[in-house]
Amino acid sequence: MTSERLWLLSPKTRNNYWKHTGVVAYYKAGAGIKFIQTQCRHSSLDETNRYLKDLGLFENEEIIKNAPEI
Repeated sequence: MTSERLWLLSPKTRNNYWKHTGVVAYYKAGAGIKFIQTQCRHSSLDETNRYLKDLGLFENEEIIKNAPEI
């Protein structure tokens, strides 16, 4: 989506678009799921994992299983 077309969206939609873009960039850069969980203010790793899957990304479930809760 071009930046010109982005401004045609509602403010909430624009914010979500940028949030998703940032999360995908962090994930592809190798950020850990705990970092992404903190940045997204998710209450659990399961919530973050569902979010990543919804974005078309996949997180190793073994990592999630062994990660401590915050």
